[in-house]
Order: sequence, then C-alpha cells, then structure tokens
Amino acid sequence: MKDGKTVFRNIFKDKADGIEAMLNKLSPELGRIGIDFPFGEFYAKDDLLDLKTRELVTIATLVTQGSTLPQLKIHIEGALNVGCTPIEIEQAILQLIIYVGIPKVINALKVFCEVLAEN
Repeated sequence: MKDGKTVFRNIFKDKADGIEAMLNKLSPELGRIGIDFPFGEFYAKDDLLDLKTRELVTIATLVTQGSTLPQLKIHIEGALNVGCTPIEIEQAILQLIIYVGIPKVINALKVFCEVLAEN
C-alpha cells in the first residue's frame, strides 16, 4: 500500500502543502490523522477503486452534507488533478438533485464554477 502523504500530494498537487499547513495549524494531530487515515487507508487502495472514482464518491458525499463547501472545493480540484473531466464532475453533482435536493446542488455547482474559473 502507498503512503498516505504520497497519495495526498498526488491528488492535491501544488495545494497539498497549504492544506496540510492549515490542518496542522488547527491541530498537529488533525494534520496527521486527516492525511494518514483517509489517504493511507482508503485512497491508497487504487487497485480496488481508482482515484477518479474515489474523488467522485467524495464529492457526492460532501454535497450531501451541504455545510462542507471548503472541503468540496479542494476535492473538486483534486478530482480534476486525477483525471476527472469537468463534465464528469458536473454530472455527478447534478445526479444528486434526485437524492439531496436542488439547494445543495445549487451550492455545489457554485463551488464547481468557482474552481473552473480559478483553473
């Protein structure tokens, strides 16, 4: 299995250091757990699900929560970094209208459009 930090950096590229610094500023323990656990235990198992699929699942989960828009933004960026197309991400978000409602999808699409405008 790959190291969590390696996978984390592969997904978030040039933003990885800033994300890690933000987590460490909140709590060094959060910085360690927030990277090692999800990215070392789950994302690293790319022989089971590839990173594109994992990022789309993560995006869908964050949209359903509604209050995690900053995290949604970094995972949309991560999804683009690992090969998801804007159409795939948009369609994954739109699919959620059925299950979580239009307001959450509108908020998610606003974040999605911000990411596209910045990139």
